[in-house]
Amino acid sequence: MAEVAEIYELHLLHVHYAIPHSVSALLAKQMLAAGPKRRVLPFVTTLHGTDITLVGQDHSYLPITRFSIEQSDGVPHLAISARTHPAGIRIKNPIQVIYNFVNCDLYCRCSDVSKRRLEYAPHGERILVHLSNFRPVKRVTDTIEIFDRIRKKMPAKIIDDRRWPDRSRAEWLSVQKASTMT
Repeated sequence: MAEVAEIYELHLLHVHYAIPHSVSALLAKQMLAAGPKRRVLPFVTTLHGTDITLVGQDHSYLPITRFSIEQSDGVPHLAISARTHPAGIRIKNPIQVIYNFVNCDLYCRCSDVSKRRLEYAPHGERILVHLSNFRPVKRVTDTIEIFDRIRKKMPAKIIDDRRWPDRSRAEWLSVQKASTMT
């Protein structure tokens, strides 16, 4: 991070997750401050429910998580629910809550929903949409298994953006499930 900040003359680092990214940003900030140019590089750490889950699963992560958050120059939190709010970490810095939202200027209901629906389900299938990234912790194969159960009871389609680390495993499972339906 320090090298990239130097090469591209970054003015700010924005990192997601306290562990490991804010710790890395803190080290980059310290490296640049101690370097020949004595450069100041602020960083902002956006917290997620995963940070709180990590501390909840292993309390030994609390000190480093708290420290890295307190060293951040800004701390927004993507609000998902009360149980994922980082208040339990008890940090000194104020946390700016950013609520999940939809940009209504970009995504809006079309005047004729039935026409739009035909693009995705031309035969009247049920439409299931998974609105998350498909990282391993999100258990993409479980999502496919659940979709398969639904599809066995009624015509359905699942919509996703096809960008996730377990893509090949998920596609293989999808093909296996599809072959049992024919």
